[in-house]
Amino acid sequence: VEECLSRIDRAVGGIREPRDSVVAHALGASKDSTRVRQRYQEALADLLAADTVTPELLKRRELLRRLDVVGLRLGEAAAALSDGAVKRG
Repeated sequence: VEECLSRIDRAVGGIREPRDSVVAHALGASKDSTRVRQRYQEALADLLAADTVTPELLKRRELLRRLDVVGLRLGEAAAALSDGAVKRG
């Protein structure tokens, strides 16, 4: 998540630079957001492999779900930056 935010920050900071620079940072951020979501799926699978459902398990599932949403929103931000850079020309 931290690396993805850093890439988005660099893309936003470079919005006045050539388009390729912004697109490259946005693409990196998009890949990072995909990794966040993949890790969510792996962690959720591990969590749900438990034999019993406990309140602690449900709390962890909710935390993982929120992290997945963070990954989703970071991907959307990266896509919007990339689209804006391409349309800007």
